[in-house]
Amino acid sequence: MSRSPSNLPPTSSHPTPPSKPSPTPTPQPTFLTNGLLLRLLFLLEALATLPLALLLLLSPTTALQSLVPAPHIVTTASASLCQWLGALLLGFIPPLLLGALPTGTTNNTPDQIARRKTVYLVLACEEAALGLVLLGQAVVLGRESGLAAWKLGVGAVLLGVFSGLRVWVLGWRGEWFGREDGVEGRRREKK
Repeated sequence: MSRSPSNLPPTSSHPTPPSKPSPTPTPQPTFLTNGLLLRLLFLLEALATLPLALLLLLSPTTALQSLVPAPHIVTTASASLCQWLGALLLGFIPPLLLGALPTGTTNNTPDQIARRKTVYLVLACEEAALGLVLLGQAVVLGRESGLAAWKLGVGAVLLGVFSGLRVWVLGWRGEWFGREDGVEGRRREKK
């Protein structure tokens, strides 16, 4: 079938200027991409760490008696080490608060986003290291560690899960740390 000039669409004698592509709209930040979720999690972790740290510092024998198979195993040396752990836990609260609390008038400056990522990475490394120590004590030493092996194993699993979640957020959910000027955090490319 041939087209006759009457079947063709009308043409303009003036060339049309090339149209500019419309700019892609900047998506509005959500609960996940404005950094609020992680800031809340940092704050909750700081609030949950405080009572445990205070218990370890102020009443180490009470804390230890819940971990050992027999209360007579708790020594003054182990109580002192427990207090050291409490002091270390207290030392983790300021970085958690740094990750939780915004500074200035904006919540997502490049410095704040970088600070959240740094705090998250440090906590992931700390939890992985402690989890490996607990697992090693549970498997290698067992009852000889002086602590209940199954409780050490539960602690190792929990720390492994927490550390794994932190690595997942760092590697695959970078936008959760916040978005600065409409730019999302690092995402993995789909293959």
